[in-house]
Order: sequence, then C-alpha cells, then structure tokens
Amino acid sequence: SGFVRYAGDIVCGIDVSYQCHGVGRTYMEIYGENGTMLCEGSAVSVVTNDYRTAYNIPAADVHADQMDLMLKMTTDRIQPPCTLKDGILSAATALCMMDPIPGYADFVKGL
Repeated sequence: SGFVRYAGDIVCGIDVSYQCHGVGRTYMEIYGENGTMLCEGSAVSVVTNDYRTAYNIPAADVHADQMDLMLKMTTDRIQPPCTLKDGILSAATALCMMDPIPGYADFVKGL
C-alpha cells in the first residue's frame, strides 16, 4: 500500500508499506479524500459516498502509441506532451513506490 502526501499541488512525500494478501499485481486500490478507485485489469471503478461509476479501459499497445506520437512530433513539429525531466520524475516516483529509494527527495530537489 502507498500514500502520496501533498502540500497544495506538490507531491511532498511517498509512504509505502508492503502487505501480501494473495492479491495479484493487476489489482490496485487508491484511497482519496472524496472516494476510492479500484483497478483490476482493465476495469476501473470509482466509488464515493453518493455513487459508483465503472469504466472499462481497453488494453493498449503503449509502444505503438509512443512510436506514432514520436513520428508526429518529427514530421508535424508538434511539441511533446511531456519533457524528458517529466519522464525521469515519473519513473523515479514509480520506482520509489515499488522500492523506496534513499535520498529520493534530494534527487528531486537537484533537478
């Protein structure tokens, strides 16, 4: 399980604990102030006190989508949706949630 701490709109900390309950890696629960999001495979449910909304997100070929976008950026000269720095921070955050990295906060400050 993991918790992301915010100060305003800025991520200021990630707390992660590991508990094995026989749940596969394709299942995830995300708890927020206004509700809970349940993800299992390609099915996503958002549950609040008032209602429950279910979404079915089809599996995508991310590599093909990325290659199409790269070609569009080079031929149409469009700006990339995120910068290299955004990508590195995203990867670092994901790695930290999987296996907390000592000094992560210092790493982010240095970027």
